[in-house]
Amino acid sequence: MNRSVFLLAVVICSALLIRPFIDNDAMAQPDGKSGTAQADLEKLQGTWFHASRDEGGKQVAGEDKETLWVFRGSVFISKQRDRVWSVGTIKIVDSNSNPKKMDLVITDGANEGMTILAVYQVDDEGFRYCGCVDARPTSFATTKDDKKYTYCSSYKRLKR
Repeated sequence: MNRSVFLLAVVICSALLIRPFIDNDAMAQPDGKSGTAQADLEKLQGTWFHASRDEGGKQVAGEDKETLWVFRGSVFISKQRDRVWSVGTIKIVDSNSNPKKMDLVITDGANEGMTILAVYQVDDEGFRYCGCVDARPTSFATTKDDKKYTYCSSYKRLKR
């Protein structure tokens, strides 16, 4: 077993073992409106493959079934093939706003210590978010005039 696969297994097992001790409502929704946040967090559970990525008003990447996001509880893992890129926690900031708001707090791997401020949308088949480190986006679009590095990524649920 190579190192990346081993790390992924350790992270998933750790997330599953500590899940009973995590207050998902508090993690999901700090303002106390946890019903919708918890429902959104539950919709995210599982594995998603990359569908597209936009930066500067242009699509810069298309569908890639080997670039995955895996959600277990409030933990996410971003990986490509057998390589884990990052591990972190998802924090639903406001699930009642339009668009909905979340933070992606990267705790390990590439960009460790970074928090991505994002807006998101999720349903049973698709998940998309637009993120920036310096300021939360207000829509699901990027433009060539973006003053801060902003990107929008879309994912589809992986069916096995």
